Amino acid sequence: MEMLDIENWKRRDIYKVFRAMQFPHFSLSTELDVTAALKFAKEAGVSSYSMMLYLTCHCGNEVPAFHLRLRPDGVIRHGELAIAPTTGWKYGLYNFTMIHYSPNPAEFFRRQAEQDAMVMELEHLNLEGDREIGDACIFSSCVPWFPFTGLTQPAHNAEDSIPRIVWGKYVKRGRRTVMPISLQCHHAVTDGHDVADFLDRFQQLANKPKETFASLLKQ
Repeated sequence: MEMLDIENWKRRDIYKVFRAMQFPHFSLSTELDVTAALKFAKEAGVSSYSMMLYLTCHCGNEVPAFHLRLRPDGVIRHGELAIAPTTGWKYGLYNFTMIHYSPNPAEFFRRQAEQDAMVMELEHLNLEGDREIGDACIFSSCVPWFPFTGLTQPAHNAEDSIPRIVWGKYVKRGRRTVMPISLQCHHAVTDGHDVADFLDRFQQLANKPKETFASLLKQ
């Protein structure tokens, strides 16, 4: 973790404009082609949800702006980012987990399964997450019941600078299958081209699932 030199930061003025706003967050929604990824998931017998969760965490870690977090005295840059998704829980509800990132999909899947099992033993919401991680994470969720064309997510306050990524129900488009996806970010530290960078990286890996998820085939 390091503190940025705001006065010598190239986006200093943009940062100052949006940091002063009451609602400084922006949300962008689009679709990604997941045809090849879903075909691989079916043939390999793996969870497409876990695949999308891994891609979200992996690609999020590759976008520099997603590592930036606001502090009262400026902006810090985190190192590795975990992912904090919602997960199915008891009583038809959901709970929260925190998954440490691993570039190896098989290890990431193992950590996800471990977190899901831990949460199922709880009788309360897992609101503390991992205190060591803090806000060095990406929030994520999935709404598998319907596709969407836009989505706004709740934020704790105007200083909340954790990226939020949600995807929805897969939709058939002829021979293709697309997945709606929405990203919400704090405009003081993130711009549209950062979101585009994430989406491009996600799409490239989703297009070649056998290479991306090769470790799953070696088990």
